Amino acid sequence: MIDNNVNVVHLLTPKAVTAFLYDDDTVKEGLQTFRHYGYTSIPVVNKQGGYVGCVTEGDFLRFVMQKGTTDVQTMDKNYIREIMRPDFGSSVLIHAPAEDIVRIALRQNYVPVTDDRGYLCGIITRKSVIEFLASRAL
Repeated sequence: MIDNNVNVVHLLTPKAVTAFLYDDDTVKEGLQTFRHYGYTSIPVVNKQGGYVGCVTEGDFLRFVMQKGTTDVQTMDKNYIREIMRPDFGSSVLIHAPAEDIVRIALRQNYVPVTDDRGYLCGIITRKSVIEFLASRAL
């Protein structure tokens, strides 16, 4: 049984230090961000800071396969919102129970955390969840 009195803020990597993309960033900008950080998935927000989903390496690969090109001009004319799957990358509210966080962390490398308005607050990595659970078990 998981202690649901855990404050998720203790596990949170704040948005200020989290890599994220805007939904109106170009595919080229997204690829540059992926290359810089070496991640396989990055949260996506709108200009107001609202969480809209995640974009993955697979989304970029599907884009290239669909377009049939890796031409930079094509990548500069297409946007992250066009290639991402908004139903991918389940998020939790900042006051979510720990069990919800663990359930999602089993399926994805990180759990996006939002406030009551849907704004991205940061992420909880699977690693931080495992480290927390391990510290409680020892």
